[in-house]
Amino acid sequence: MKEQLSTFRSQILGSQTQGNDIMKNPAFRSLFHEMCAKVRGGSASVE
Repeated sequence: MKEQLSTFRSQILGSQTQGNDIMKNPAFRSLFHEMCAKVRGGSASVE
């Protein structure tokens, strides 16, 4: 499971363009953090 999450995270945030899109778009960022919180089973923190 950890390997799958690591792969998922690197694919989502690995590209500078995708990472910038997440940070620029408040609605998308909110949904992304909500999804991460569900995957982790807790609250998401902004890094």
